[in-house]
Order: sequence, then structure tokens, then C-alpha cells
Amino acid sequence: MRLSKALGVEIVEFKQRKTSYLSITFFVMLTPWLVHADELTHDVELPRWLERTISDIEKDGTNPFQVAKYDYEGRVVYLIDSRFPCCDLGATIYSTDGAEVCGFIGIVGAWEPSCFDFPTSGKLVEVLYGAPN
Repeated sequence: MRLSKALGVEIVEFKQRKTSYLSITFFVMLTPWLVHADELTHDVELPRWLERTISDIEKDGTNPFQVAKYDYEGRVVYLIDSRFPCCDLGATIYSTDGAEVCGFIGIVGAWEPSCFDFPTSGKLVEVLYGAPN
């Protein structure tokens, strides 16, 4: 009787150890992917002016924002959009060289005349920074 109890305890302990080993193995295999997942999905070459702009806005830290790459009228543009939850602070569209193309006038609630059709004709290429909507 003692032998079977001893064997029963060993079997239970083996099952518990096996589960622990599986958990540890799974964790060890998954960790490198989790650590580098952000780098893999956001390995995008940004123009210098855009990197500086993002850095400056981050340092300010007053409101959340999003940076997205769009195809608008056959050219690449970058939209920097305020994501402040309470207010309509506006957004600005920039060309690839950092020149301001036009903007959304938050108080008025409309795009400037030079890009009034951006919401319908601008095609999102990718979100480069910040949470999508």
C-alpha cells in the first residue's frame, strides 16, 4: 500500500512538474517574439523633419496625437492629428519635405478650401504613430 501511495504522489508530482515545464517552455519560446513585436511592426523609415516633430510633441506631452501616412491626389502626405478626447483641436497635412499642405480648422469644423476633399479622397496608407482612431 505504501508503495502505491508513494507512486501516486510521484505521478502527481510528475504531472505538476510537466505542466510547469510546459509553461516555462512556452514562455521562453514566446518572450523573444513579444519583446520585438513592436519593432517588427513599426520598422518604418520616417523623414527627419517628421521624427523631430514627433519628438517635440512627445516632449510637450499635453495632448495625444496620431501620425498617419496617406495617399492624397497621387502623392504621399503625412497627417498629424490631435487625439484630445474633449475638444476638436484640428489636424495638419504635410508634404514629404515637411511643408504644410493644409489643415483641419478645429473651431470651424472643416478642412481648409485647398483640401476640403481630403476626408473622401485621402487614402490611409498606414498609421505611423499613435493609436488608430
